Amino acid sequence: MTFQMNNIHNIILTILLIIFSLFISFTVFVFHFLWPKVYLRTRKKRPIEDYIAGGVTPEWVKFETIDGIPAYGIFYTSGPGKRPLVIILHGYAHHMGANHLMIERILKEGWNVFTFDFRGCGESDYPRTTIALREPLDVMGANMYLKKRTDIDFERIAMWGGSMGAATAIRSLPFFKEVKCVVADSPFYDINTVISSRLRRKRVPLIIFPYIILILGLIVRGNMWKASTVRVLRNVNSVPILFIHGDQDIDNPFSDSERLFKLYQGPKEFLRLEGIGHYDHEQIPAYLETSIEFIRKYLK
Repeated sequence: MTFQMNNIHNIILTILLIIFSLFISFTVFVFHFLWPKVYLRTRKKRPIEDYIAGGVTPEWVKFETIDGIPAYGIFYTSGPGKRPLVIILHGYAHHMGANHLMIERILKEGWNVFTFDFRGCGESDYPRTTIALREPLDVMGANMYLKKRTDIDFERIAMWGGSMGAATAIRSLPFFKEVKCVVADSPFYDINTVISSRLRRKRVPLIIFPYIILILGLIVRGNMWKASTVRVLRNVNSVPILFIHGDQDIDNPFSDSERLFKLYQGPKEFLRLEGIGHYDHEQIPAYLETSIEFIRKYLK
């Protein structure tokens, strides 16, 4: 009887060790998969001439985020005196020079343009992105810097963001009261839709999504569940928002913008880009002109 009990005990112990080994192996795999998604390779520093747009050479800007991280940006002055400002917020793994056509089009309106590299992106010295979790702190730092300038009409400021930049623009609204309108191109609903839409294509079981988000939080050192646009929109209802989304987007689902648009109780418009995928839509004339017209309406 004792021999039989020892066998059962050994079998149970072996099964537990196998389960534990599989769990450790899976955790290592998840870390290996997510690590390069957070620790992006930053770009080599570029000369200011690389950022010329519409014949305008921008000025280098250096400021600190609210949590003390050095940040770098470029400021385009469209003319003398105080002028309206459009702040461009780039997407995940992009950089401040990625929206050249948008900048040129904005400058034609006689508006100033400010854009910068989020933490962990572009020319940032910071090692990791947080995928819209702490990026609003970057925007808050930019706001503090902009208030020191004398060539901005603070009664006429707009934000234009794409993907992670769109989510960050929305998440920054409670702290950036001067913003009169937002163009939100391909925003995500919350971090769950970001992760699930990517992993579902790889046929990863839904049951492990929360665990992957937990691991992602350990890597970025924060609670990724807070990287949500929907939480903000439930408490903001006065800023006009133009939601834009390609209906063939496989990264941030088109349904994310549909849900956000339906939820938002403030002034809003929606532009559906038929047959178009994720973000980076500045090559589409209707996208640029609809966005400019929307901003013009609220910065007049």
